[in-house]
Amino acid sequence: MLILLFLLQQPLNAQVTLFKKSVLDSLQERRLYGVGGLSFLYNDDGQAELFALADASFLYATKKHTFEWLSSLNYNSTDEVASTNRFHSMLRAGLFRNNHEENSKVLKKKRVFAEPFVFFQWDERRGISQRWQLGTNAVYAFRSDSGNLKWNLGAGVVYEHEDWRVFSREKQLIFDTLPPAFKELVRTILGLDTRGHLIRDNWRMNFYSNLWYEHRSLSLNLFLGLQQPFRAPFEGLPDIPFYPYPKKKFPRVTADLSFSYRISRYISLITRYYMQLDKGQLTQFVPDYVYTFTQGISVAF
Repeated sequence: MLILLFLLQQPLNAQVTLFKKSVLDSLQERRLYGVGGLSFLYNDDGQAELFALADASFLYATKKHTFEWLSSLNYNSTDEVASTNRFHSMLRAGLFRNNHEENSKVLKKKRVFAEPFVFFQWDERRGISQRWQLGTNAVYAFRSDSGNLKWNLGAGVVYEHEDWRVFSREKQLIFDTLPPAFKELVRTILGLDTRGHLIRDNWRMNFYSNLWYEHRSLSLNLFLGLQQPFRAPFEGLPDIPFYPYPKKKFPRVTADLSFSYRISRYISLITRYYMQLDKGQLTQFVPDYVYTFTQGISVAF
């Protein structure tokens, strides 16, 4: 039932993978790997009583490359306006990451490889209707002599395209009832499109650190990321005192920690903490800091 429920809810946390170090160290050619999690959480997203997190990761390896899809869906069934619902998804490739040996089924890993990726995010509470990122990283893979630790360091550049929903869904209904001439005036002043959305794009520097540690039944996965914009996200928009935009180029900081305990070959108990600090939002009225703390179960194949 848990597996079925996971498959139904996985539609779409990106960036951090749920795969354990032992799996990543023993990849075989032309085999599909998968892992998914279902958990319930405590967070600061309003008055939610039931809030679920569904994760999915799939990985496929060839002789030279790896291809991975990471996704997460946060769903609150008790929130009528769905202000706490969000998901994000990433598709990335590790190009020239593997070194195939004829006499071995296990693919050896190279120390340096290229990592292009595509990322998508939707966040109802922040008003992010769509956030697309297209970028690439150069990754250095560190391996400890003990075999318990692996550490990837990545640096690159990313192009970001954002579609912001300026009004809440309730206020959007009110806005739509206004006279057409007045609506057009508001759109012109705020720089909105015909839907009342604000379209922005930017380039960002992208840095991340991903650490895996595994000892017997215990496994740890820590992701830390920083994205620094090349220009202020809302540069060039009208200066409106009662609707202030952020003026500085604040970095976006993300942390994702996964701790699991294996109870069988395929099933593990998992505890996760996700945090993102992003002061470069649409206005000061949008929360800069969000987090989730979850406990649940993961299933791998």
